[in-house]
Amino acid sequence: MITTIFCSNTSVDRSIFAVNLAAVITRNLRKVALVDLTIPMHTLNWKARRVAAELKPKFAVHDPLGLPFELGNKNSYLRTNYQEIIIDTDGTNSWFADSAMAASQIIIVPFWHGQNNGTLQEKLIDRVERIRLFHPTLHLL
Repeated sequence: MITTIFCSNTSVDRSIFAVNLAAVITRNLRKVALVDLTIPMHTLNWKARRVAAELKPKFAVHDPLGLPFELGNKNSYLRTNYQEIIIDTDGTNSWFADSAMAASQIIIVPFWHGQNNGTLQEKLIDRVERIRLFHPTLHLL
């Protein structure tokens, strides 16, 4: 299953949510790939710190290279080697983010107290609704 965590802010909170979700799913003995599509690369930085501390991550963390092809091809490395793919995106690279959302079964849009920018929310709703035109079974949480 492919799950995209999408939020238009560049806060690290979304990436922490993605890492925690991947960790919980891994505890259930499922192979998880976490793909970082954010500009600050919070998740890849987290992986680098774990490796530097000689702590092996419990799940694979990937950069976005070739992601649209990987998601569009059911026989790709990511799709055949991992039961769960979690994509952390801030939406700044719209081609990658839209590819991720179009391939996803679930899109999670975290919302934090005090995050009340109506214009950003409207743009996000429009963007997700455009994706849903081509993917009517998409679940939005």
